[in-house]
Amino acid sequence: MKKMKKLFTVIVSLALAISTYCTPLFAVESNESYPVQLYGEVTDAGQVISKMVIDYGETHKVRGVTTETFKVHVNGTNPEEYNVPENEISYNAKEYDRKIVKVETEGQYVTVYFDMSEGSTLTYLQTGGRNIPLDLEYTITQINPLTLTSADGRELDTNWIGNYTCDNTVKDEETSKFQSIIVDGGINYQYYDASKGDSLVVWFHGNGEGDYHSSQNNVAQMLGNRGTVAWATDEAQDIFGGADVMAFQAPDTWYYA
Repeated sequence: MKKMKKLFTVIVSLALAISTYCTPLFAVESNESYPVQLYGEVTDAGQVISKMVIDYGETHKVRGVTTETFKVHVNGTNPEEYNVPENEISYNAKEYDRKIVKVETEGQYVTVYFDMSEGSTLTYLQTGGRNIPLDLEYTITQINPLTLTSADGRELDTNWIGNYTCDNTVKDEETSKFQSIIVDGGINYQYYDASKGDSLVVWFHGNGEGDYHSSQNNVAQMLGNRGTVAWATDEAQDIFGGADVMAFQAPDTWYYA
């Protein structure tokens, strides 16, 4: 009887030890939300959201990601502070699903690339004749399961669905080179400091990139096309031997500037 009791105690102790060891490995918080960062790229037709990056954290990785794994829905609206008339036709103020063309997985990060024929961060107002920044809301939904693993590759869940949160901020490597200068009672502009050379490039934007309803957005002239950011590329800077760039924004259309 004593032997049976000892054997039972050993088995229980072993079971508890195994349970204690396995719990941290397989316990995944179902309500955990993973952050998504949007990235923009200024094209000849204006800035578009070209990709998003999902961060699964230092403790997790995923396998099996395809172009069919996620549904990415965007809602673009006219910002309230611009006081756009209700009957104004705003071409990119709409809801739609982004087309995913490629995915890449590297460590804890998954990069999702979008079709760049859509995804503008600006909208054109037909009557107002102006490009203005949109209020963007991206919603990411995982529609097909993934394999979730620990950082060292051990499988945690082979039929896993995650939750995702996007703060809708946009990172853009080229526009981040510029500083927004707001001039009280004057002309606002974006400025790139080359830190060398003695040249200054002044960019005159098109008629559609002037300010709208005194919003002082000071970005439409930089996001509307590559006219501003192109001067700050390595290629252009090499030609000039270093050149500062100023891209001002007219306070209205050129007709009324």
